Amino acid sequence: MALARPTPKTGSWTYADLEARPDDGKRYEIIDGVLFEMTGSNMRHGDTAHNLTELLRPYVRALGGRLYNPIVDVFFPGADPVQPDIFLLLPGGATYRSERGVEGIPDLIVEVLSPSNRRHDALTKRDLYERIGLREYWLVDPTAETVEVLALVDGRFQRLGLFSGAATVASTVLPDLAFGGRRVRGVRGHPPGARGGLASGGARCRRNTGKEATMAVRLRDRPWTYADLEPLPDDGKRHEIIDGVLFEMPASCIRHILTLSNLVALLSPVVATVGARLVPVIADVFLPGAEPVEPDLFVLVPGSQIRQAPRGIEGAPDLVIEVPSPSNRVHDTLTKRALYGPGGVREYWIVDLEALTVEVLALDGDALRSVGVFAGDDRAASAVLPGVEFSAAEVFAGFDEIQG
Repeated sequence: MALARPTPKTGSWTYADLEARPDDGKRYEIIDGVLFEMTGSNMRHGDTAHNLTELLRPYVRALGGRLYNPIVDVFFPGADPVQPDIFLLLPGGATYRSERGVEGIPDLIVEVLSPSNRRHDALTKRDLYERIGLREYWLVDPTAETVEVLALVDGRFQRLGLFSGAATVASTVLPDLAFGGRRVRGVRGHPPGARGGLASGGARCRRNTGKEATMAVRLRDRPWTYADLEPLPDDGKRHEIIDGVLFEMPASCIRHILTLSNLVALLSPVVATVGARLVPVIADVFLPGAEPVEPDLFVLVPGSQIRQAPRGIEGAPDLVIEVPSPSNRVHDTLTKRALYGPGGVREYWIVDLEALTVEVLALDGDALRSVGVFAGDDRAASAVLPGVEFSAAEVFAGFDEIQG
């Protein structure tokens, strides 16, 4: 996350006002009628959120709950909407999923601090969350490597503890937690200015349609390079450069976000077993012809010929996953497929939200060839990650719960 700054018309903004605005590719929150413009996150922020998600996942699963890590709009009194870094829904709550996001108060919310958003998360959001009766609020500081846990007691937040190092994080919502604050930290080596952000973060979408509001647009017919992109002001938008063409990437909606969350949950156990790394943060990836691209998800296996540089990942990931929408289907199924093959991506998955299919393509020479298209109870497998096997239906789990 980054700087949250009130804009004109302070105090009277509603979700209807936000929907009526032209889609400018930016992220917004509305708290007590004030519109806040949210700027992008760096990779340390994203890695910290991902690490915490993986640590929390088994405890949440044991309780039958659901954990959200990609950016999702959340609506409740005073929030129209907010976009927590991570939040948890437990069975029996009054929340439900709609086309525009999640309606109701989560059981637990986690915000990952940065120097530019500390006041917004530690004061503005804390006041809001306390007022609406959020059971528990965590403030995670990647720089100090601490986790502050606030629990609601008699209508007010009380600090359960400020945890760091080997001290075990305590929670009233998840009473069986058994990990230390040190394990939450993001991967070291990402400079504060590194481009990147949370998976599925960025622009808002037209929630009443359930589809992205913009397309991957060819912005200028002249050779763009990373050097051209880097000096541009941070406007909260995502961009890719393929063969010198600059593309502005569309926003993500609840089905896209839910699908990514399911994929992370399905892949994580195998990825950890083989010592690979799953990257569910929007990271810049540089390979021949890409300067950069930003895959939805990608996997790096041990021995990969990649390099982590200040600007992002240099080299071809072993597995790339894209979740196209109607507005960027051609971009992912043709433009990126033609890029990833010669670029050395060993396996490419195209996850179709409309057909509810997963197409697996494998590298053959310098081209990606389709291995199969999987739907329903068909079980997809991976040559890059032996042991990965799940049904297409599991990838799209939860779609039937979306209301509206």
